[in-house]
Amino acid sequence: MTAREQPTKAQNIRVCYNVVKQLRIWGERGVAGAAQGVSFISGLVATGQGSERESYEEACAVVGVDPEASWEEVRRVYLAKVQFVHPDKGGDPERFKRLQRAYEYIAKVKGQNP
Repeated sequence: MTAREQPTKAQNIRVCYNVVKQLRIWGERGVAGAAQGVSFISGLVATGQGSERESYEEACAVVGVDPEASWEEVRRVYLAKVQFVHPDKGGDPERFKRLQRAYEYIAKVKGQNP
């Protein structure tokens, strides 16, 4: 692997922040066990929960942004991640599709044109 394929320190911190935040949210909801309802998909955390608000939170976790993040930050983080997961750059097509769906959902919720 080249240095270009490695995520930056900031991207790693963002993912860790989102994991810790989700664990805190699950604890507040009374979820027993840290791993209940969690699956790791090619390094992306998916909560597997069903309501629209949780779906938005899940989309934000996939992209790697806070749910309250501005559209500019969402777009900036998305464009950085696409460089690592795009199939033309040697990334996983399924991971790219998941990232794309999450980004489009966030754009819809925020009333933006992706």
